[in-house]
Amino acid sequence: MTKSVKQLFLIIFDAIAINFSFYLAFFVRFEGDIIHFSDAVNYIYVYSSMFIWITLVKIIVFYIFKMYSSLWRYASVEELFQVVLASVVATAATVSLLTAFGLGFPRSIYLLTFIFDTMLLGSIRFSYRFFRRNRRLTSYFKKT
Repeated sequence: MTKSVKQLFLIIFDAIAINFSFYLAFFVRFEGDIIHFSDAVNYIYVYSSMFIWITLVKIIVFYIFKMYSSLWRYASVEELFQVVLASVVATAATVSLLTAFGLGFPRSIYLLTFIFDTMLLGSIRFSYRFFRRNRRLTSYFKKT
């Protein structure tokens, strides 16, 4: 698989993770009862009307932070710090985007999305390294 194909898969997985983070945040914020809270329904409506823009803004921020130039062959504290910093800036960009449109969510949603983004994006990158290492180990043991 070429580097550009790997990067495309990483962008797709990140887009899924970004949107999953918001739904997890809504679920946690409204204690799993999203349907019966009228505020939750309104916020989900706002999110569903803006999710493409939110996803694009976050992907662009991640691209600026060079999260797609390194595929985490060697995970380190620097890469983890890069994910955390990119998530902070992406969350701030999301707040700015929604504010520019006169929209918004409770502060807890932003905090939860930041936490879930960091966890999911870090997990995606770590799992790439994990599967790559396991594949090498498996091929090593098959040779012996």
